[in-house]
Amino acid sequence: MACPEMTALADLVRGFAALLTPAAGNDVKLTEWIATARAVNTRTKRIMRQMHGRTGFDLLRHRVLLP
Repeated sequence: MACPEMTALADLVRGFAALLTPAAGNDVKLTEWIATARAVNTRTKRIMRQMHGRTGFDLLRHRVLLP
């Protein structure tokens, strides 16, 4: 089962590559991209903060994939 947040993040990374080519309107697209990326990572950041000082990556992975 795929994590929806990680799938959305992968899509955002692919979309960022298109913004690296100079083109008209990329400034607006980049601003939108940043807002979207922040929204997608909010849950992951919250989980990481809650787990500060605990086990490690395995527990983080479990918490992200299994809400």
